[in-house]
Amino acid sequence: MTLDELKKFAAKVAAGDELARPERYASLSEGEIERLVPSDADNIGAVYPPPTTRDTAPRKEETGKLIRLPAPVAAIYRAVAALEAAYPGRKFTPDGHLVGSLGEVVAASELGLNLHKMGHPGHDAYDAEGDVEIKMTQAKSIGMYSECVRLVVLKIVSPEAAEIVYDGPGKPAWAAARNPGKNGQRVITLAKLREIAVTGSSPRRLTTEELVTGMTPENEHSLEDDGPVGDELI
Repeated sequence: MTLDELKKFAAKVAAGDELARPERYASLSEGEIERLVPSDADNIGAVYPPPTTRDTAPRKEETGKLIRLPAPVAAIYRAVAALEAAYPGRKFTPDGHLVGSLGEVVAASELGLNLHKMGHPGHDAYDAEGDVEIKMTQAKSIGMYSECVRLVVLKIVSPEAAEIVYDGPGKPAWAAARNPGKNGQRVITLAKLREIAVTGSSPRRLTTEELVTGMTPENEHSLEDDGPVGDELI
């Protein structure tokens, strides 16, 4: 990609035009990511609009934005990529407490959040506007145990960068999530979070009566499973 192409691509990401195509990020070289991801205040102001006063809607100016991973975090994901290349068929994806803590420090650094102490119930961080729950993943979905005030979801797109998939109120995300599983988690796909980020709300759940009434031969269609792959729901 040329520098002009990178700038146009960054503008599309900021406008939401590339939200459904995060696979584009995987094709970028480390050097291209370095030129695309803002690295100082001047570049951030030129490519991405400054945050506005928080309200009940998702922060569209943050959604889809690529952020540079701190050097120690990037080193972990480069090591993961090296291990997976050296041992084909084996996955070394960080999970559990490790990926949770990584996501918290990345989001706190990028969004100016203050981290709660480890084990704080319900939320991982806070700022002047309230509590924040943080999720980071390499999968297609995340899991939640309860509704949160504000939800920030990051997806690792390369060893050097992450995408802000969602930054907004937790209520619509919780309402759109699936019913709790055996472990008590409610799962929501990143695709659905992107949809909420664009529309500002989650689709209303149909009642049982509405579902039964709509079960006619004319409305029959195949179902597509958009659930999580594997055990990674962090």
